[in-house]
Amino acid sequence: MTTTRGKTGACTLARPPEAITLLDIYRAAEAPPAAIPHAYPLQPDCPVSVAIRPAMTGMLDHAQVAFEAALGQQTLAALLTEIHTANGAPD
Repeated sequence: MTTTRGKTGACTLARPPEAITLLDIYRAAEAPPAAIPHAYPLQPDCPVSVAIRPAMTGMLDHAQVAFEAALGQQTLAALLTEIHTANGAPD
């Protein structure tokens, strides 16, 4: 994305949509991980509360890798085509 400031400013894509993946957009937006453990306070008397974060960390890390891999396979152009198709607009 390139931007031009001022009265006639605008944002434009720096590359064609066919060369931009959804992973590029996700990373550029500095989005948080798609799945993160809850941030509730631990309940020391509850074995689930004490163990859930460490138990889930590896699985959630694996899910994040898979999520990013899927985003890397989809281009902005393909997404726009899907949106236009869903709305009955010609390509």
